[in-house]
Amino acid sequence: MGISAELATFCQNWHTKAEGYSQDDVAGAFDRFFTLYVVFNRLYAEATFRFARSHNINLGNRFPDARAATDYVIQFCGADVLTAGWEGEPNTVAAYRLIAQHIRDRNFALKLDLVTGERRRQADDELLAALESQSRNERAKAGLEVLYAIRCNMFHGHKGFEPIQLQLLQPALTLLESTICLVRRALENQD
Repeated sequence: MGISAELATFCQNWHTKAEGYSQDDVAGAFDRFFTLYVVFNRLYAEATFRFARSHNINLGNRFPDARAATDYVIQFCGADVLTAGWEGEPNTVAAYRLIAQHIRDRNFALKLDLVTGERRRQADDELLAALESQSRNERAKAGLEVLYAIRCNMFHGHKGFEPIQLQLLQPALTLLESTICLVRRALENQD
């Protein structure tokens, strides 16, 4: 089946735009993450729609964004493909581990209360356990949940626009770019 020329052009245009933002300053890192997330969003939406058509899941009248960005990406690509892809890239391995270390050290909270923005320590501890699990499925879901949590924190105003955010955003950008490549490859290789 591959991907359409329109989708390929869309992804290329947004990826080129993202490359124009530096990830060495907080404004550039925020803009780069937002821009790359547009690419990821479009790809996981395509994967979700394909999955729905071939597996008869009912999406209802509202797109299930959180499930699409996590569960459906895993079901479409496979946890083994995602984790092997991440583990096959030294920079992504280092980024994944650094994100886990930040959660362990409580430098950053990823799971926040939607209304108050307060830390949900137990949820972060569960995320950390999944990031370090022996199960590829748990590690894949946790990696995708990290990206989705950062996206939500940014989009909903709970991520401060401060230089310290670079310590989390830089490895998150590495993980996001790797994930984009893996989802795109799965879409391109689908029969």
